[in-house]
Amino acid sequence: MSWQRPWRSLRNLPVGIKLPATLVLVVVVTVFSLGLILDHTFQAILGDYALQRLERGLHLAVPDLEGLAQLDRQPGPALGLAQERLARQLGFRPRLLLADRSGFVLAEPGQLALIGLGEADRGLLLAQGSGFLSRQGEAGAHLVAYRRLKGGQVLLAAATESALIQPVLRQLHQTFLLLALSLCLVVALFAVWLARRELTGPLRDLTAAAERVAAGDLTPPQPLEGRQDELGRLSRALQRMARAAQAMVEQARFNQMHFQQLFTDIRDAAFIVDAQGRVEDMNPAGLAIFGHASVDELRRLPNTEALFADQEQRQRYLALIREQGYAQDFPALMRRSNGEVFNALITATARPGGERRFGLVRDVTAALTQQHALQESEERYRRLVENAPDVIYRWDIPGNCFAYISPAIYAVTGRQPEDIVNNTEILWQIIHPDYRHQVAQEWREQIRGRGPLIQEQEFQVVHRQGGSHWLRVRSLLVRDAQGRPVGLEGIATDITERKQVEQALRQGRRMLEASLAGLPAAVMVVDRQHQVAHWNQAMVRLTGTPAEEMVGTNRQWQPFYHQPRPVMADLIVDQDLEGLVRHYGEAGLKRSTLVEDGWEAEAFFPELGGQPRHIYFLSAPVRDDSGQVVLALETLVDLSEKRKLEEELVRLSITDELTGLYNQRFFYATLGREIEAAKRYGQSLCLVMLDLDHFKSYNDRFGHLEGDRVLKACGQDLRQQVRTTDLACRYGGEEFVVLLPRTFLEEACRVAQRVREGVKCLQFQPPDPSGGPTRTVGITVSLGVAEYRSGLSLEDLVRRADQALYAAKEAGRDRVAVHRGEGKVEVIQTAD
Repeated sequence: MSWQRPWRSLRNLPVGIKLPATLVLVVVVTVFSLGLILDHTFQAILGDYALQRLERGLHLAVPDLEGLAQLDRQPGPALGLAQERLARQLGFRPRLLLADRSGFVLAEPGQLALIGLGEADRGLLLAQGSGFLSRQGEAGAHLVAYRRLKGGQVLLAAATESALIQPVLRQLHQTFLLLALSLCLVVALFAVWLARRELTGPLRDLTAAAERVAAGDLTPPQPLEGRQDELGRLSRALQRMARAAQAMVEQARFNQMHFQQLFTDIRDAAFIVDAQGRVEDMNPAGLAIFGHASVDELRRLPNTEALFADQEQRQRYLALIREQGYAQDFPALMRRSNGEVFNALITATARPGGERRFGLVRDVTAALTQQHALQESEERYRRLVENAPDVIYRWDIPGNCFAYISPAIYAVTGRQPEDIVNNTEILWQIIHPDYRHQVAQEWREQIRGRGPLIQEQEFQVVHRQGGSHWLRVRSLLVRDAQGRPVGLEGIATDITERKQVEQALRQGRRMLEASLAGLPAAVMVVDRQHQVAHWNQAMVRLTGTPAEEMVGTNRQWQPFYHQPRPVMADLIVDQDLEGLVRHYGEAGLKRSTLVEDGWEAEAFFPELGGQPRHIYFLSAPVRDDSGQVVLALETLVDLSEKRKLEEELVRLSITDELTGLYNQRFFYATLGREIEAAKRYGQSLCLVMLDLDHFKSYNDRFGHLEGDRVLKACGQDLRQQVRTTDLACRYGGEEFVVLLPRTFLEEACRVAQRVREGVKCLQFQPPDPSGGPTRTVGITVSLGVAEYRSGLSLEDLVRRADQALYAAKEAGRDRVAVHRGEGKVEVIQTAD
């Protein structure tokens, strides 16, 4: 539209021009409005002033008229002279009339009507000496001033109000206009100065800084100090944007460098394949794995066919890549340049354009060997658990079935283990229908990581021949090295007898008193006064305290605690639920599933009846006919032997049988937790990896039995050299690792030197295979040290320690090498 173009032009003007123009326009409009208001105001004020002027002028003209002799004979010329005098004084010519005693002189009736005087006014004017009148005549409103002369005549001066005040208003208008123009000039000058100082200059600087940042110069501009307005916030926002852009650029550079470093330093073979299916690039580890001297050798290959020992596997691998765009841990037989075949896992991702892809090839030959050794260890573990009286099982989470269940399951279900393994449906047939939903729900919660690491629950199972058994199941959630849940391992104990005891507690008080004495379970009864009412023989055997010392007293706490405190039966008598939680919350307090209003818990007592014991205790109230609690019965079951068996099973699953150190599985589980703690709390964490030097030669010369003695001795010495807070593990074969939480790199190096010197001091006397005299033989160890740093994964930390260990062996063995990051490995020189 026609008005949009000039409006757009006005909007595009600099702010330094628009602000002064706006202020001047506001001042002009304000002054104009004030002028209109003041004009009406002055007119009202100047009305009185006009009468005063007219009266004062008439007063000055009277002496001139009284001095004229011809006033009576020729009044016309005399009045003309007076009128001239008044015109000079007032600035305009008023009407003058002269009245004698008989009427008006030189005044025709038309002139009297013109100024509004009538016949009635004659007597008034002649009677009074002086004054003024306001009359409405034919020519408008007139002011009339009159004064009596010495000769008795009355002189009248008439003029309109506007004629009297017009000269004054003209002067006021000129003065007001001059003041308004001066004010506009001052405001315009001040607005220009203020706009240039506070707006135009800072805007120009901010615009230049923004253009510089947009051009690629990410140096953060300086903000406007002391400015809290929009310009100040804009300058600080521009500075933050520049810093954020600068950080993004730095992060992109770091990510690029980090990817390049990972590609170069990773121990697996990292490869990139181009659109034609040829190898485009491969990292140094890949060249070493495939046995090629340089990437150019691989680039000359027409495709990757020469790298696969099984071409059918290669075709399946390529088909999988084309079908889903990636391959995860694809097993394949690969071939080195010398023709050697090895087992590998391939992880690859397709890229757009032909056969493009990139990924990793991991040599798992050694891992498969270790897996076979692990299988042998598990076989020993299997023999142990198959002879245990409790049911020992492992639930495979990915497979959703039992991976193993011990033969003890037959006693409680009437079914053989092979009938249950890999048969999920039969599991729900075994569990009593009343508990199927509960068991499934608690297992799901544990697998999701929402419950405790070790979970316990009780439920009934149905026997094949009829009847049922109660089981107390303790399960442990097992995770892989990446922290993913892979299984549930647990022990199921037949607690049918204990449940029968719980049910017996529901009987009446008289029957209770008669039967408690012969029960095999330890039982005590506490009355309303917290005195022991019954202390059976099983309780005497458990605590070593005779019933005579307890019955009738309130010292039931003495066999269990060092100072007075309530036992569970005391709290049940008082129905003190808060006290139950406060005293037994940490002991796994929970409601009994069989005994009404009953509570149960489990605790360890280091000195009960002369020995440490794990005790399960169940307490329930006994009510009278009115429902009031009159007694509390507490039953105790000694679980010490079962706990020892459970602890032994757990120990066997996480320790190395030969050295007594923790095994590789426990090491990776602990390392994952320590890395998470280091990330969360900013703590230091170091890893030491050590390998016995020339141990294979020692085994070949003196035999594996002597080699096992060396490994056992080294494991014992390693446990003595590290702190109790450190974790020493056997990694595999002759390799060991030590995890040092809250330890800095230099301190870890000193620990490694201490371990090296301790192993070097060990002396062995193996028999000479040739029958010669026995000689003392020593052994040395090489160690690699690495420190966890932000951004490293579990595998990265282990890889760094392994690289440092390799450098120590390359430097001549019996050395400590430390990985200092950025690919730098330093071999520490020894004093000996």
